Amino acid sequence: MICLILIIRKDCGQLLSWREPTGRSGLDCVLTVVAKLLESQDESGGLVIGDLIIHLLRRAGEAVLPVLPELLQAMVSRMTSAKTATFLQVSCYLVFPMVREFHCLSLESCDSIRVLDK
Repeated sequence: MICLILIIRKDCGQLLSWREPTGRSGLDCVLTVVAKLLESQDESGGLVIGDLIIHLLRRAGEAVLPVLPELLQAMVSRMTSAKTATFLQVSCYLVFPMVREFHCLSLESCDSIRVLDK
């Protein structure tokens, strides 16, 4: 995981332009890792996933705009089942910058975010 964060920090452009032989982009692969970490009930990796997402948002910029609504939905959904204060704090630390920095898209998509299936 630390290696992935370093790749994002040092050469995010190469990650964004990289493609698997199947055609999946490097961003898709990173988001698959993020999704698996968010699905896990083990909250010990909360700080690592927070670091990963923050660097991805900072370095990838507009490349994450198409997936931002889904990322926000996943973060908010995971916040509702957080068991530790640390994981919840890290999640809030991630959601607020997403809304602040990408407010044009995020505010429009906030209506579609479902919390506790409501």
